[in-house]
Amino acid sequence: MVYFVISRLSHDTMRVARAEEGDLPQVVERWREMMILHERMDPVFEMAPDGEAVFEGFLRTCLASEEHLLLVAKEGKEVLGYLLAHIESRQPVFRERTFGEISDLAVREDHWREGVGERMLKGSMKWFKSKGVERIEVRASPSNAAAIGFWRKHGFEEYSKVMRSGSPP
Repeated sequence: MVYFVISRLSHDTMRVARAEEGDLPQVVERWREMMILHERMDPVFEMAPDGEAVFEGFLRTCLASEEHLLLVAKEGKEVLGYLLAHIESRQPVFRERTFGEISDLAVREDHWREGVGERMLKGSMKWFKSKGVERIEVRASPSNAAAIGFWRKHGFEEYSKVMRSGSPP
């Protein structure tokens, strides 16, 4: 799930780079903040009791993977936000066999609308291009108008709807 609010660049000292092992605790904190916001929008996003530990373990596998990208936006040692992306394979019946997915984009609330997400998005697009990936997908909760606006602003358009059954009350 992707979460973000439109932003404007104002961090001259901010840098965007691949995450390192030492960044993971703060990345997990940004993830937790994103999940709490999404849970308020829809109970389907409720975290498991061990969700943070499981997510940190998953991030460790992403750091070692050539098919995953974990970017962080940092000001000094402080992680302001993170972006998690990966390359997916499609069924062989399609001409286009691979696509990129940005699964997470989260920024600390006190840094919304400052260009943090935009800079990470640009970094991920360069990575996808270096991997020969042209089509990029994101998912955004229909309740998250800010995220939908962010993605549309950057050229993303809806082409499919994800539907569910058996969701929590």
